[in-house]
Amino acid sequence: MSLRFRITLTAVLLVLAAVAVATLVQGSIARRAIVAQARADAASIAGILARAVEYAAAGSAPDESSPAVTQRAAQGLQRVIGEFVGGNVREVRVLDPQLTPRMTRRIERSGVASDALLPLGQQDVDLVRECTASGRPASRIVAEGCRAAAALTHGDGRQAGTVLVTISAASDGAAAWWPLAGATGSALLVALPAVLAALWLARSIVAPVREALAVAEAVAAGDLGRRVAGAGQDEVGRLLGACDRMNQSLSGTVARIQSAGERMAGVEADAARALARQERAVRGFSGSTQEIAAAVAQISTTGERLLEATGSVTAIAREAAVVAGQGRGGL
Repeated sequence: MSLRFRITLTAVLLVLAAVAVATLVQGSIARRAIVAQARADAASIAGILARAVEYAAAGSAPDESSPAVTQRAAQGLQRVIGEFVGGNVREVRVLDPQLTPRMTRRIERSGVASDALLPLGQQDVDLVRECTASGRPASRIVAEGCRAAAALTHGDGRQAGTVLVTISAASDGAAAWWPLAGATGSALLVALPAVLAALWLARSIVAPVREALAVAEAVAAGDLGRRVAGAGQDEVGRLLGACDRMNQSLSGTVARIQSAGERMAGVEADAARALARQERAVRGFSGSTQEIAAAVAQISTTGERLLEATGSVTAIAREAAVVAGQGRGGL
């Protein structure tokens, strides 16, 4: 895997990671905004429904044994609920103070409206109790979307029941998908120049490094004549300049070593000639020594002969002296 490919791949992965993180963050923000809007809408619709139910039931005054919504106002309440259910509003329930469902209108998954009364789940019971305890609408995210509860009160302030509203966030999610898709597209458009910049950066780094590698390989092969042209002022350019100066320094060092070798060869030749002359002189001196030794031997022999002759002369002289002595005695 080349250096250029690795640099480009790293840059592309970083850009894609940034795009993915930005998309996730924007998606999370959009989802939170959708959830917050759904809860606010659910609470608002629940409050409006509660006021509408109170207005429709204003003609009746329920006692302890009657439901909050009387039979006389049932048709009017059903009509009001039917007008609200539709679109994002998927279900409306009217409960009495004992949390018993008294009126329901829901849109099934098949799109058919239903008025069947279903028992409350534990989550709905907890939501109604939270609404009753706080005195204001309460909402909660559920699988179907967002569910809100608003309290029903009589004109004198007594608790008359609760309205439960379920709102689907599917349409809001679909509407939020387009801004998210636009943000993703914008991020990709921003990423394209980043990828091009990464390619340019990889090229600007890899090309000088390849040139420096070529110089190093030439030096390793013994070619010190390779030069680097066009080194810039950045770090990579300074690296190329350093490689060129190193190559020139090595070339100068090798030239000086070659010159010193040539001078050493000349000195060696001069020394060889001097040694040859000394050898001839020694050989000549050796011949002279032999001649001197022969002359000394001859002189020694001559001396010995002179000594012998001198001894003979001495003996003759002695004999002459004896004869002379005898002659004087005879006289």
